[in-house]
Amino acid sequence: MGSVHARPDFGGHYGLLYSSLPALAGLLAAALLAGCEQGGANTPASNPAAAGIQARVLQVAPQRVPIVLEAVGQVQGSKEVEVRARVTGILEKRLFTEGGWVKAGQPLFIIDPKPLQAQSAALEAEVARARAQLAQAEREVAR
Repeated sequence: MGSVHARPDFGGHYGLLYSSLPALAGLLAAALLAGCEQGGANTPASNPAAAGIQARVLQVAPQRVPIVLEAVGQVQGSKEVEVRARVTGILEKRLFTEGGWVKAGQPLFIIDPKPLQAQSAALEAEVARARAQLAQAEREVAR
């Protein structure tokens, strides 16, 4: 049967490491404790960088904040209608606000009435002339 060892046998190479392990741990502890001495070079009085960073402290409190969503886009109506003038002319005034509501039959614009009044007077004169010709023709027929 084979022999059983408490420690693995590496051919004697690691024997020195295992025997000096407590001494290395002691040296490491001494080096760490030497860095923690009082009144050293890392006190805030001797080293301003050791004092830390100056920071402003704010009190956090719940408050109501309005929810606002701003977006760029285009809007299209569900119904589109064609607006067409019944007569031609120069627009004098717009009677609605853009994007506002309008009702059926509501006037939307005021057109310059002078050209239409002149055209109406000319047509009324034409009707009067035609009536005069009709009366003349009826008198001639009656003779």
